Amino acid sequence: MSRHRFFVAPDQPLAGETVLDGEEAHHLSTVLRLGPGAAIELLDGQGSVYQGEVLAASRRQVRVRLLEQRWQPPPARRLILAPALLKKKGFDLVLQKATELGVHALLPVLSHRCVAQAKDEVARWPRLVREAAKQCGARYLPELLPPRPLADLAVGRGLGLALHESAGEDLAAFLARSAPPADLLCLVGPEGGWDPEDMGDIRAAGLVPVRLGPRILRAETAALAAAAILQLWLGNLDSGAV
Repeated sequence: MSRHRFFVAPDQPLAGETVLDGEEAHHLSTVLRLGPGAAIELLDGQGSVYQGEVLAASRRQVRVRLLEQRWQPPPARRLILAPALLKKKGFDLVLQKATELGVHALLPVLSHRCVAQAKDEVARWPRLVREAAKQCGARYLPELLPPRPLADLAVGRGLGLALHESAGEDLAAFLARSAPPADLLCLVGPEGGWDPEDMGDIRAAGLVPVRLGPRILRAETAALAAAAILQLWLGNLDSGAV
């Protein structure tokens, strides 16, 4: 199976032949130097993968013959990972690896100790997510939500967890006595931990504080460890999941 994957818009007509342009055409023809006859995969980020064959390629446009379509339904349970904003390198890592782990949505949170990011850095986030999805062959792109103040966070009808090193219960114990919900939000703190005012916002949002374990982890490590544990608990890392 081809490992060269490219994204198309979910509303792009895909029947018989289709066209890649923009960054995807440049990547295929100029970076990878693929030409007519090359086998590729096209992803729409909505569960479908198309096997295709390149018919013609230039830096600006690539024509592709579609050979086969496969679709996979979305997971029954959704994980929304809500990390506080971190420094650029750390937050990039969270975006990339959370995408590989198949989280349903990424919700950056603005807390008292979070690290502000410039507009041009925020504008890079969708590209980082797409690149990570292409690398791992993800059928679904995570929804990338706009940053939200912690004070505006609300769990709604689902379950919400907040990682906190001083919480009275370990995450493992909480999961052992709980049933996986349809929607789960996991809040992860910033570098330096939660400010005392943040704790009031966490309680007001209805989040359940839990400890990830005895070690003090870097913020990005905690976010990804929690995502992996919770995806396994929700059944999203088994062989039948996306």
